[in-house]
Amino acid sequence: MKRPIIVAICLCCWNLAMASAAVAAVPSISGVVKAADTDLPLAGHFVHVYDAFNGQDMGHARTGADGTYAIPNGIDSTAPLPAGPDLIVVARPPEADRTYLDQSYNGRPLGQPADILRLGPSEARTGIDFSLNRAPDNRLTGTARDAAGNPISTFNGRQLYIVIRSPSLDYDRNIPVPAGGVYEFTRLPPANDYHVSVETTQADGCVVYYSYRLAAGQTIGVDAPAASALFAPTRIPVAETTDLSLIDIIIDPSQPRTIEG
Repeated sequence: MKRPIIVAICLCCWNLAMASAAVAAVPSISGVVKAADTDLPLAGHFVHVYDAFNGQDMGHARTGADGTYAIPNGIDSTAPLPAGPDLIVVARPPEADRTYLDQSYNGRPLGQPADILRLGPSEARTGIDFSLNRAPDNRLTGTARDAAGNPISTFNGRQLYIVIRSPSLDYDRNIPVPAGGVYEFTRLPPANDYHVSVETTQADGCVVYYSYRLAAGQTIGVDAPAASALFAPTRIPVAETTDLSLIDIIIDPSQPRTIEG
């Protein structure tokens, strides 16, 4: 009478063992994010894993009160990481607290090649740690305006976003344009080639940016305002203590250009 019970228990144990093996087979990374100047853990910061070939976000997580994170199975963590492809890991602060700068693994500042990480099918890589440097005390602000000089924050009922990019650092940030059109970026990593643009996402999912499109024979400053930071020749240098307060973005909302699909 007891044999069926023993068989059932054995089957149950076998199923649990198989389930545990399946969980253990998932590639993962973990580590801690600290401040370089205090050596204290940084809570609420994010760690992202990107495909080194195409930049696709392959997974991310948020640090806990002790600065630790895990992907997957961590706070706000995403799906399991892939095994095989070359990966880049980046730690960055939340948008609401830019006290510290982004950093690539292994201790690489922005603009320098990151170390490549490659995970095996069941590899659990630990010690992917970061020590973030304090951000400089700089500021870049301005106003988004239409061709008539009126502040603008939406177009066709869709929110506009100010996007700042540095190609040399491979760095970008975006914020929604507030009502009144005035925007502000603070604590930017120093670079000499920032571009500022206005973008939005359309109903079909395409991201478009707005600028003036000059016809043949037209010139900047005559046929279109000269004070817009959207023009290709414009490069905005940002140093450790830069305070730029007149970087106005002048756009023609009737001239969208698709930049992503």
